[in-house]
Amino acid sequence: MQIKKYLIASLILGSFVLTNGCQSSKTAQPPTNAPQPVDQSASLQADPFKDAVEKAMQSANLVQIANTSEDWTKVSASWQQAIDLMKAVPESNPNYEVAQQKVVEYQPNLEYAKEKAESSPSANEYYNLSVFGKDLGDGRVQVDVQTNIPGTIETVIRIDLANQKSGDLYIGTNIRKLTVQNGTAQAIYDASALPKADYKVKVSFLPGIDSNKTLANEIGINESIKDESQLFLGGSRMSVESFAKRLEGQQWISSNVYSGYPWNPSEWLDRFGSWQEFPISRGNPDILKNFYFESIDMTVSVNVLKNEVVTFRDGKNGI
Repeated sequence: MQIKKYLIASLILGSFVLTNGCQSSKTAQPPTNAPQPVDQSASLQADPFKDAVEKAMQSANLVQIANTSEDWTKVSASWQQAIDLMKAVPESNPNYEVAQQKVVEYQPNLEYAKEKAESSPSANEYYNLSVFGKDLGDGRVQVDVQTNIPGTIETVIRIDLANQKSGDLYIGTNIRKLTVQNGTAQAIYDASALPKADYKVKVSFLPGIDSNKTLANEIGINESIKDESQLFLGGSRMSVESFAKRLEGQQWISSNVYSGYPWNPSEWLDRFGSWQEFPISRGNPDILKNFYFESIDMTVSVNVLKNEVVTFRDGKNGI
């Protein structure tokens, strides 16, 4: 295909030289009468032969970068426009005969572009993403992304627990954005809170978001492009079972507990196990208490005089 592209470009270049030659031979004749002022820019703009040559040059340039069916469809349309412009050159134009010859010469280029449009992959088939995750051993994960999508794009990254089922508590990271420039990108993410297990590192290119929309329309991508790879997180992380239990407890508190919620020690002990009391940083220590529940990694601050919850926070972080 590269040879074919070169031949098309050479053919157009030859046409351009020939065109200039024809024009120069006509304009070299001396005028028989006194010349009148002529608007040269208007004359050039009205020359259909010049427009046809420029369109053919554009078509040849498009050929050099065409990869997908959508690209070749644009090339085909451009060749058709070049042919139509050549056909529009009037007999009075000094390049009329050359234009008729170019109509014949451009036709194979048009047919070739149509064939490539039929046989080439679509943009969604041609363009791809690949993602790789690496456990750095200190709670962080390195993520590398590669793509053949040109220019600068925005992708979204997430790390999900493998084999999760519908209805399971979600275990993984929040969605994060990653900008990819010239085909590659790398980022480091904190995954220290995730339990020991197998994961899937996922990347997506979304053509509909504002940062990707213009490029996606230009190259013909109209569906999301995705990839995923396997990643094992090991070390001293907690088990999936313990982590899931922690998430359930945190969600229960977030959904049910509020400031003023009754403090019944036996209820909290049955639900979350024993707690660790640690000093408050403000207020009356005889009335306000901080209770840290390791099983859910949360602190519940309580007014023991009223036997009600004051607030709750993640981690060992009280009032």
